Amino acid sequence: MNSIKQNRIALLLFVVACFALNCTPKAKPASSGTSNSSSSNSSSSSSSSSKSTGSSKATSFDDLSAEAKIAAISNLSDGEYHNGMTIYQAKCGTCHELHEPGSRDIGGWLRVMHPMSKKAKLTDQEHKEVAGYLYNNCKK
Repeated sequence: MNSIKQNRIALLLFVVACFALNCTPKAKPASSGTSNSSSSNSSSSSSSSSKSTGSSKATSFDDLSAEAKIAAISNLSDGEYHNGMTIYQAKCGTCHELHEPGSRDIGGWLRVMHPMSKKAKLTDQEHKEVAGYLYNNCKK
C-alpha cells in the first residue's frame, strides 16, 4: 500500500514540475534600438512602442490560411521535421496523452493546433515545425 502511495506522489510531483516548466514565460530577446533607427523608412509605425513588435509581424503562422500553412510546412528541412516531433512529444505530451499523427488529416490537425499552440506557448517556428511533423505523418 505504501509503494502505491509513493508512486502516486511521485507522479503528482512530476506532473506539477512539467506544468511549471511548460507555463514559465519565455524570455524575449532584447531588441537593439540603434539598428532600428537606421531602417526608419521601412518601420516608422513599429517605432511607436516596443510592445507592438510581436504583433507588428505581417502574418504569424497561426494567422495563415490552411493552404498557406500547408505550403509553408511542406518546405521544412528534415531537421525541422525532427524538431517538430520532439516538440510534439515534449510540449503536447505534458498536458494530455499524445494522439497518433495518423489519427487525423491535416485539416483536423490544423483546427486542433490553433488553440493548442497558444496553450502550449509555442513560438511561431515551433508551431510550424510541429505542424510539419504532423503533416508528414497524418492521415492522407
